[in-house]
Amino acid sequence: MNSLHFENARVAYDKGEYVEALKEYYTCLKTDYATFGLGDTGLIYYRLGNCLLKMRNFQEASVAYAKALEDIAFTDKAAVRVNLGKAQIGLGDYEGAIISFNAVLADPRYQKPYQAHMGLGAAFIRLGMTVDAGTAFRNAALDERNPNPIKALMQLGACFDTLGRPQDAIEAYKAIFEFEPAGVARSKAYE
Repeated sequence: MNSLHFENARVAYDKGEYVEALKEYYTCLKTDYATFGLGDTGLIYYRLGNCLLKMRNFQEASVAYAKALEDIAFTDKAAVRVNLGKAQIGLGDYEGAIISFNAVLADPRYQKPYQAHMGLGAAFIRLGMTVDAGTAFRNAALDERNPNPIKALMQLGACFDTLGRPQDAIEAYKAIFEFEPAGVARSKAYE
């Protein structure tokens, strides 16, 4: 795709200027369509959805992600589904989010399954399914590709607390110290 609007949107997004990025992506869809290659429509809708998700406009983000998934040439569908799941959680559609995250986990090409596990855990928590949430958070913590397993361990500890398993919660919290020598996450483990 050869589009100044697309590039302007990317720059605005990187600066955290999501309203400006939205305008540029919408303009790109309207005026630069003739320059699109295979998968470009899906990419733009994915990026639109990301802007809307950052702005906490979960309904419109869900619509944009659904349009991205309609583009059969767009190949990064697992990343779309992760963010769609986040938007669905924002909308209170926890069952839909579980479906989205499970679809991500079924895609062996996706390189960040810990994100889907974290999303599953969040959806299960909201449904009161603490055991399933704990399993999801445990899977996220154990994923070697997870750059920050601390959040997953904190959530796992909280699940054990909720289940009345304080010793297991302590073990989850203690595991944090293996990953982070100092910092905010460590101080929260002391609470």
